Amino acid sequence: NNGNLICDSPDKECFKGQTLQLCWGNPASSANQSDTPAMEASVFYLSTAGSYKDAEIARYTADPNSIRTAAGADSNNFTPAQATECTIDGKKYAFQTTLDFSSIPTTDEDEGLLFMIVKSFYNTSFAHSFGVNVDYPDNTQLPSQGRKIVSVGTAGEATRKVEVNTLYRAMPAVFTNAIFALGGITK
Repeated sequence: NNGNLICDSPDKECFKGQTLQLCWGNPASSANQSDTPAMEASVFYLSTAGSYKDAEIARYTADPNSIRTAAGADSNNFTPAQATECTIDGKKYAFQTTLDFSSIPTTDEDEGLLFMIVKSFYNTSFAHSFGVNVDYPDNTQLPSQGRKIVSVGTAGEATRKVEVNTLYRAMPAVFTNAIFALGGITK
């Protein structure tokens, strides 16, 4: 309620696990269109328990477009994604990939994984949704991603309900998309 994201009780537990499934794309999407979305997941973690100054990032990329992932000078070097339908909580997606966190050298299960930022690329024509499935053995559920506020008011015979969903604040993109240098940069 105060904006501090902590994992200090059974009802406020951090995600623990080594596998998750990322699904995206509208069900009718074709894999090899120029605007077929590709995904990047940046997983922030602690390599030294409790030491936030040593936070590191593991990046996972996936692209269902085999033309962009094919070897050669024009390759985007993304991992090929599966162009098979994926369903999470009844919602269907066109593409999927599985992220394996077992190579992330976390030292403490309770403080290893911090958060994940997911970005889409190439989807310039229209928006695509994505979903995350953590239903794997030894995984916990994802912690709350925000708050849901519901208010119901009654006046006479009329009843009205307002529902607002607010997401927790995200880290500013400048920290994941910038180049920092003490001197000049030459390209």
